[in-house]
Amino acid sequence: MGFRVEKDFISWNYFFQLIYLIILLNFAIKVLWLNGGPGCSSLLGLFTELGPYLLSEDGSKLIKNPYSWNNNANVLFLESPAGVGYSYSTDGNLTTNDDETANYNYEALKQFFNKFPEYKGRPTFLSGESYAGVYLPMLANLIIKGQNNFPINLKGVLIGNGYFSQRLNINTMLTYAYGHGLLDEGLWHSFSKKCCKGCIDTCDIFGYVGTNTTCFNFAVQVYHAFTICISNPYDIYRNCDSSDLRQSKALTKNKLRGMFSQTPFLLKTLENFLIDVRFMGYTPTYREPNLPRAQPTAEL
Repeated sequence: MGFRVEKDFISWNYFFQLIYLIILLNFAIKVLWLNGGPGCSSLLGLFTELGPYLLSEDGSKLIKNPYSWNNNANVLFLESPAGVGYSYSTDGNLTTNDDETANYNYEALKQFFNKFPEYKGRPTFLSGESYAGVYLPMLANLIIKGQNNFPINLKGVLIGNGYFSQRLNINTMLTYAYGHGLLDEGLWHSFSKKCCKGCIDTCDIFGYVGTNTTCFNFAVQVYHAFTICISNPYDIYRNCDSSDLRQSKALTKNKLRGMFSQTPFLLKTLENFLIDVRFMGYTPTYREPNLPRAQPTAEL
């Protein structure tokens, strides 16, 4: 489904998918979900995280998700901004920024309520992950400011693994890596002495990004040391699922061929992306958690 969002003579067509509560109730809450990126489709959340059916590993079938959010709410998955997923711009211009995206998200949400007035007045939550840490607070701010003209019963904002600040993310990533013993001691102290006046806690590493300086090159070395040392950023002590990167790469390509055999252009694009098997800084994983503290239990 979709609707047109027009603002300042620019027209974006937003795609959305509404997943109804299993038992529809008049007082049922509504949850908006946005994936991050920026540029990630919210269908990723729908089919791999919180939707009623999840894609199997080979992409050949859907598997019922007992933990689907629509067990407790009506969930609206919105593709944002234009150019993400099935959302598009009528003039082909996909240039945007955070402020513009927030305004369009707000207009899209208002149009949703106008198109489905039965949801007006219901408790509404904004939710998302990653770069939604930027999208959602800005959207919530517009909703609050616009209450007099367009009331929305906003009850809260849910953000998982939020990317709130690029500066904060870069600065803390390196100190986190050092604090967990993932960086060479000599490299770290050399960087601290030459670029941070010996005080890493107040050092603005982000300030060197994009500069042709020795400190920027140091920062890149430290960053690569961090990304190479770990197989999964969400569990840095987890064993690698395959010590042979070529084997991991082959497994990944075989899965892609099975999932996208009918779309050769997309398949080729994804295979080219996997020239470096590491994805987003870590090796793809294929097994269940293999540490005692992460093993599933009856309570989970």
